[in-house]
Amino acid sequence: MQVADPSHGWICQAAEAMGAISSPDSLPVLRSFLNHPNVSIRETAEIAVAKIEWDNSEEGKAQKVKTLEASA
Repeated sequence: MQVADPSHGWICQAAEAMGAISSPDSLPVLRSFLNHPNVSIRETAEIAVAKIEWDNSEEGKAQKVKTLEASA
């Protein structure tokens, strides 16, 4: 993905939102930012990718069930 806007704040916000939604469909876009020259964008993408991968792993899904059961 090419980003012409020199203001990188919106990219970080979008990456954070994709991580919060936690859809594996977001991974290709997020991974495209893992080598971005801007450190904030790179790090935000890394965190979002890690969260999505965790949330969608068997261990992450099991943890979510335990958390929901404990709050019920």
